[in-house]
Order: sequence, then C-alpha cells, then structure tokens
Amino acid sequence: MRIPRHRRPKKTNPTISTLRPDIIISRGEQVYDLSGLNGPVVFAADRKRKGQQNYGRDKTKWLPFPPNTRGYFYYHRSPGQSELASSIRFRLCEGPEDFERGCDLLAPSGKPWGHTLLELAAHPYLEVFSALVLAEGLVDQEIISDLAKYGSQKEQDRSPFLFTLAEPFFYNLALMKENVRILTRKKIIRVDLKMHPFAQQVARPKHHWVSPLTGLVKLRFEISTLPEHVPLGPTLVLRVLEVVEPISMDPDYTRPAVVPPELGTLVYQMRYGKKHIVCLPINRQKMSADILQLAKDTWPDANI
Repeated sequence: MRIPRHRRPKKTNPTISTLRPDIIISRGEQVYDLSGLNGPVVFAADRKRKGQQNYGRDKTKWLPFPPNTRGYFYYHRSPGQSELASSIRFRLCEGPEDFERGCDLLAPSGKPWGHTLLELAAHPYLEVFSALVLAEGLVDQEIISDLAKYGSQKEQDRSPFLFTLAEPFFYNLALMKENVRILTRKKIIRVDLKMHPFAQQVARPKHHWVSPLTGLVKLRFEISTLPEHVPLGPTLVLRVLEVVEPISMDPDYTRPAVVPPELGTLVYQMRYGKKHIVCLPINRQKMSADILQLAKDTWPDANI
C-alpha cells in the first residue's frame, strides 16, 4: 500500500508526547520511522529529556533498526500480567488507524524489542519513557522506586527474568544458564537449574562444562505430578513449549551426553548413560521458602 506523501514519516529523532495507545489513535500521532537508523535519540515533548535507542548488537557492533521499522513507541501490559511485567514496545504500523492491526518489533533474539519496567527504573537514559509512564498514570511511582533499588540487573546477570513461575521463558541452548530469576517488589528470587540441562562435562584441556547444542527454545516451569518425584516433595520440572530456532548438534561431539529438547515434552538430561527428567526439588533450592510460596501462589489448586 502506497503511503500518501503528507503521511510519510520522516527519518528523524522522534519526539514522544504519549505512550498510551488510545491517545496515539485519537490524536492521529505522526508515525516514527527508525528504518536503518543506528542509535537514534528519542526526545520528550519538552525536549528536556532524551535517550538513545539501540536495536541490538552482534559480537562486535551495534545493529541498525531493520527496514520498515515504522510505527509507535507504546506502553504494553498483557491482560492478567503483573504490573511489574509491563514494558515499552514498538508497534509496527503505517498510521494510527493501523495500530490495533499492527505487530510488535522483534529484537534479534526473536523476543519483542523494548524496555522492561526494571530497565526504566535503573537507567537514566530511559528517563524519557519513565517520566511519561508516571505522568500518564500508567505506572505508580512506588513501583518505580521499588525496582530502582535492584540496579542494572540485566547487565549483571543474563539469566531469564520472570514475574511468575508459570511464565514461559526463552532459553538459548548455547549459553548454559544456571538460574532463572523471578522479580517481585520485595526481592529477586532465583531458581537454580543445578547442572546445566543441556550441557556436558569434558575433560580436555581441563574439566569444564560445554554445550554441544545450539538453538532457541521456549520453556515453562510446572509442578511435577510424577510418582517418582513424590518422595522429593514439591518439585519443579521444565516443559518445552516451542522450538523458536532450529536445534543443531555440534558435529565435533561424537558422543554427546545431552538430550536435545523436543516440542511438547519435559526436559531430559543424561546421567550415567540414561535419560532422566530434569527435576528441581524446591526444598533443595537456596531460596526454598520464597520459591515454595511462589509455587503456592502460582498453582493454588495443586497439593503443595
């Protein structure tokens, strides 16, 4: 569809006056065009606040925004989600009348591009957004203050960040995450994955853990109902919800000791030459009391 000349967005540093989708639509806000830009600066309407926006990076350099990145920055909160899980996203569309039919810009990882509420609270360069969510009553100041005490957790720890135990999360098979973090207003609760589910130990040049797998999967915690886990007490298991990027095995590993994840199944690992379901007894976790309470809140009908 050809866009009329007077409606074509200009490739310039955006000035943002609202993050509310209803106002974006009713006002007929000008579309922002970030296509091909590397590190554009976003300004508040009063021009007193600004912040550089980066699409993502590879191993050596920052990446420009992809072609056809036209649309709006907006405040996103999924129905039924914790307010802590809200974020700033970028809706791809050609105008306000297309906002509801548009889709969100994806980051190089395949997840929606944007900034979490935790990042807004931690980073001064995102004040252009944090000031707006407060001014428009989208988020309470007390929540921002509670999150600010955590600092820049994203940079300190690359493990997944969740807001409930039942929330699906992405898992990069090559990165060998050791824990998953649950964010609450009072504390960050870590679920230790123990031995890397998709890693194996090698002896040369010295004993260390490696992952012979590459790929991206979406996982979710569940409370185990298997008879063999009853003696362990309440136990978490992992289910594969989606294979986001194809899974491949490094051909250099002629005797892999891992079990590639399969769609819809629980996660397995090899122990002593046999397949075992990865199980995480809650009472063996460092933060067992906190995790147990989270499990009770998440699955109130389970016998926990």
